[in-house]
Amino acid sequence: MKLKLAAATVAIMLSQGAMAQGQPQSCPAVAQLQAVGVTIAMQDQQAQGQWFGVTPNNTFGTNNEWTFAAGPVESQSQQGVLEAVNQKLSTLGEGMGPIASDDQDQQEKMYICFYTNQSSDFVGITVTPPFAMDGVTNLLHKRLMKK
Repeated sequence: MKLKLAAATVAIMLSQGAMAQGQPQSCPAVAQLQAVGVTIAMQDQQAQGQWFGVTPNNTFGTNNEWTFAAGPVESQSQQGVLEAVNQKLSTLGEGMGPIASDDQDQQEKMYICFYTNQSSDFVGITVTPPFAMDGVTNLLHKRLMKK
């Protein structure tokens, strides 16, 4: 639970909202996350050799636009990161959420969904409205460190 709350806090602090979309009815399904996959590899600046995969803006079969990030994985290349993350997406369980942010500094309400595998060494997060790419690796790194 601390892991999920920490990720929500970091997501709220690092995010920059897009257009208001309203409260989502549900989290994107893992099957939809798998179908779309991740499209960008981002290196974790806090942990050498760890990478995350990100899809910055997609509906994932819902009525809302989301940012999705998952990881970490180790790789020597960005292509290797994308392949490793996309392969590991099948290990994620269905999302918990959507959880509304209550950060009063945030100009608009954000909603966050959390995903993890059984060993909690590979995690995912979706956030609506989509948020700025800078800080996404920090968000997932913090989530992993709080378990």
